[in-house]
Amino acid sequence: MAVSLANEIAESVALEGIKDWARRIGFGSFGKFAIRGDEQPPQVAGITWDLTAPSYIRPLVSVSQKGVKPGFLVCDISLFGSIERPEAEAFLRKCDLASAPVGMPPIMPMIVGHVFSSDALELLKGKGILAITLRNLFGEELAQALRELVVMLTDMGARASVNPDHLLKVMNSLTQIEGGSSNLRGALFELVIGSLVKDVENGYLKTGDRRQDLVSGRKAEIDVQLDRGEQAGVLVIECKAKNANSRVSESDIRKWYGDRVPLIYSILINGGSYKGKPFRFELWSNGDFSASGLKWLTEQPLVMDGYTVGWRDGKALKQYADKAKNTSLRTMLKDYYFHSPLRRVTANPSS
Repeated sequence: MAVSLANEIAESVALEGIKDWARRIGFGSFGKFAIRGDEQPPQVAGITWDLTAPSYIRPLVSVSQKGVKPGFLVCDISLFGSIERPEAEAFLRKCDLASAPVGMPPIMPMIVGHVFSSDALELLKGKGILAITLRNLFGEELAQALRELVVMLTDMGARASVNPDHLLKVMNSLTQIEGGSSNLRGALFELVIGSLVKDVENGYLKTGDRRQDLVSGRKAEIDVQLDRGEQAGVLVIECKAKNANSRVSESDIRKWYGDRVPLIYSILINGGSYKGKPFRFELWSNGDFSASGLKWLTEQPLVMDGYTVGWRDGKALKQYADKAKNTSLRTMLKDYYFHSPLRRVTANPSS
């Protein structure tokens, strides 16, 4: 996974925590926060931010014969390295543009990062900007967990597997952030499944490996690939993490069977190192498959020229997980994928 995408996932988790923190202390109107990724983009004065909310904090409110008019909380986040002076200057330009229109309500700007250079911090504070580190906001444990999340997601495909005990520690920390559950669940599912199959079957593992087909030129990401040796061959798993009461749709099943499986097979056999090995493609989910999708799948050929096809739903995955020697793997699947949605607790450990 590219660094930018790993940062985007970590930022989306952090934004949920910022949203919860800000509305609990009354920085914004409780039910009117908008964050990056929502259907309606977070905009104020025609400018897009990472988080916005109307604010009734006294310095931001104006009162007229028409009633009370709120100001706005606006926030951007950057978890890509240190926030330096050029980034600080760019944020200040956004704030100036947002305040420029005549009659525009006041804004309360906030920028959040892992760390600020002294030059950037001095500039921002001198202009009255809330410049906040994750450590100040969430505490050291959560700030460190977000940094480690980026490292783990960036290293997907670059190393055999993550340490399950370490992965469980990161998940336990980050699920303190209310609202970040679904982002975290999906992003880490293939890491969990990859570590699980390696624990159970051994072999050489790759997760999140992005490859290009030499024949068609198309690209695909291989969620989990386990080379089990000459006899057992290669196991390729497509991962579908699901929330409670949701299912893998028929369209997802058809796309996997009819498009992704033949594409990934072509990528691997034309790459040169896998020719002659038996291939097994499986679709795994912690939830159920839609009845229509499962019916369609069972009616398709499961033995093809060069590979076979199968699947595991939540029930089958539970049975497979029981084979794991590492207790952290069983705990992660039980706590975060087989039961209710991820635990939701307060975003601020000191409150």
